[in-house]
Amino acid sequence: TIAWAKRRQASIEKLAIFQVWRNYMKRRREKGTRVTSAMLVGVASRPWRLRDLLKERLFFEKARLSERWQAYYRRHVETRALRVNRAHELTYAF
Repeated sequence: TIAWAKRRQASIEKLAIFQVWRNYMKRRREKGTRVTSAMLVGVASRPWRLRDLLKERLFFEKARLSERWQAYYRRHVETRALRVNRAHELTYAF
């Protein structure tokens, strides 16, 4: 597809966004009650809105993550399939 990620780092970031949307924001059944997967397991009391999502921030330095997940958070994952794997030095861009 046109919007498919070409690098491993971007693929993981898109997957993480999808998982949050699927578990916290989207209801399980389109025609059923407004119950999300996070509500079923007791993590959330109601479906999240965008404001709720942006309000939450986790600092990965304060959580125990494996070395691999720390590399994803620090954006240090390289894609071997590309001949040229350029990383930019921009501060506020991905």
